[in-house]
Amino acid sequence: MIVESGYDLFLLLSAQPGTELAMVTLDADLRPIHRSIVERDYDGVLDEGILARVDALVEKEDGACFAVLGHRVSDATGFLQHLDWDAEKALLDILRCRSIDLLGYMGYDSERWATTGPVYRFTDYPLADHVPRTLVVRGPHPFLECRCIACQNRGGCT
Repeated sequence: MIVESGYDLFLLLSAQPGTELAMVTLDADLRPIHRSIVERDYDGVLDEGILARVDALVEKEDGACFAVLGHRVSDATGFLQHLDWDAEKALLDILRCRSIDLLGYMGYDSERWATTGPVYRFTDYPLADHVPRTLVVRGPHPFLECRCIACQNRGGCT
């Protein structure tokens, strides 16, 4: 699975019901590497203990270039208004020290979700130029004869 949108990240974060704070790390091509539980009974506060656990978890993540965090909230419509932006900045700084970009911090309830990051496609947001973009090349593709970009790069992009 290659993540293409904020909704993909929501599906990865909300895989288990409960009040845990989850983190998903992704490689340079936005492929999920690992899903971690930062805190099992999370109260919604990014305190120093939580930030230290995030730092310890990402230190072990070999190849991680991006991360996203999320947790269940009582009402996602007020998530961004009640977010502690100073704590979110501290989270961003911790990840940047490890050369990891924060794609978003997400809150979700049983009906909605809200995030500081992309909520549709990454191409619709002014993210850094190094964030991968998806490409769709329609077929057919004659075996060994097709000259399209997808068939010419079977061994990976250069």
